[in-house]
Amino acid sequence: MKLTVGVIGRASGVRGEVRVALHTDDPRARFAPGTVLLTSRKTSATLTVNRARMSGKHFVVSFREIPDRNGAETLSGTKLYIETDDPALCTNSTDSTDSGAASIETATNREQSEGDEGFYRHELVGLRAVDLAGKTLGTVSDLLLAPAQDLLEVTTADGEKILVPFVYEIVPDVDLDRQLVTMDPPGGLFPPH
Repeated sequence: MKLTVGVIGRASGVRGEVRVALHTDDPRARFAPGTVLLTSRKTSATLTVNRARMSGKHFVVSFREIPDRNGAETLSGTKLYIETDDPALCTNSTDSTDSGAASIETATNREQSEGDEGFYRHELVGLRAVDLAGKTLGTVSDLLLAPAQDLLEVTTADGEKILVPFVYEIVPDVDLDRQLVTMDPPGGLFPPH
């Protein structure tokens, strides 16, 4: 059984390093030098960890197969897996395959977007998205890592999927207790109520 241990985000620096959104509570073991990880890519089906470290608030990894930034930039969004026969690992994980993946993380087991609070994907999916006046815009249906910025996918009542940049200026508040995401979307992003 495949267990997701991370998702590759942006390239970091010029030596082939990438930021990794962690899906494991034991990154030192999962990303130890020499560890071979399975990937979600048809090309580069495996990657071998060269080095892993914290860089400020980001978890940064370099792989033996990726020598430079150009190669690193092609990996954005790639899921990293290990094979395991231990069902307990999959039960306690935030993601045993592709569902419920943690996409934005804090310093040790969540990657943060610059200056933003960190949230797990599973914390955001299902939250009601409202505008500043409190009118419902839709429901958060996914969190997507993108090279420039992360995106919230919001599904409207009509079933339309709208991508909203997950930046403070547009998403000023996420209230997990109230299950709300408050948005200040630019005009025309959402259909009129």
